[in-house]
Amino acid sequence: MPEKLFDLLDKMVIEPDDVNLTFIFNACAQLNNGRAMKIGNKFLHEKLNQIQNNNIILNSATHMLMKFGDIRRAEHIFEMIKKKGIFSYSSMMKGYVENNMPENALDLFERMSLSPNDIIYIIIFNASSKLANERAITIGKKINAYGLNGTGLEAVQLYRQIPHNLVNDVSHVCVLNTCSHSGLLDHARSVFNEIIVKTEKITALCRLFLFDEAQNVLDDFEKFNSSSLSIYMAMLSGARNNRNSVLSQRLYNQMKSLFSNKKDDFIAASILLCNTYSSLGQFEQAAHIRSTRIKEFGKNVKVGLTWTEANGELV
Repeated sequence: MPEKLFDLLDKMVIEPDDVNLTFIFNACAQLNNGRAMKIGNKFLHEKLNQIQNNNIILNSATHMLMKFGDIRRAEHIFEMIKKKGIFSYSSMMKGYVENNMPENALDLFERMSLSPNDIIYIIIFNASSKLANERAITIGKKINAYGLNGTGLEAVQLYRQIPHNLVNDVSHVCVLNTCSHSGLLDHARSVFNEIIVKTEKITALCRLFLFDEAQNVLDDFEKFNSSSLSIYMAMLSGARNNRNSVLSQRLYNQMKSLFSNKKDDFIAASILLCNTYSSLGQFEQAAHIRSTRIKEFGKNVKVGLTWTEANGELV
């Protein structure tokens, strides 16, 4: 079809109008060969002053140039677009990814003032998958934050579009957290049934406050594996979020029996237990746990460590 359009262009005796220019640029992007580049660049050069206020044509030109691999000119045209829409940003981001420039796609995503749609999310997932660094993790957290802002169904739909080879425990946690916040229990159960690794299943069940099922999976897991501190911490955190003091106390006692040499982790577990009692107004019990912790471990605790990204640097 694009070749036929080019053949018609050779026969035209009148100059193409704005509508025709859009078709021409789109056809050039689709065909993306030597003839397409010659025709596309010719019309863009000749008509640039004429189309500089036409956002639709500029979007098509940006898409075409990205397909040509002409990043510098595509960026120049992109900056000319006075009212940038989702298509403007998605064309540039996809072009960056296709031209092996995922960092640029993430840069543009962070500068975008519009609410992302599913297309933008998928492009950013693809860009992040090419980057095994802290910045990709930061973008992943930002995507998770969008899911927690009352857009549960959109988050689930986005999760369904992630390629299977990119789905991991992080994406499981993100979508399950969103389902929990939005009350989408059927969707949460569907996601849970797709999880294969038992340790991930236990963590997922705790986030959904399904502690009896989590305990059953844990019992089955411990028949053939050593007890996992991270699993117990996840269960204790879930019990704290559910304000279940009985379960929190039982888990804490089990942890003291199973992991008696993990001092730093016991301090964290003690704080979770203390917070559980405090959230229920049981301040005397919370104070007792706090004083016991100080007697056992002292007042000096290990300094925590976290990081965030500011101005492109980890701080």
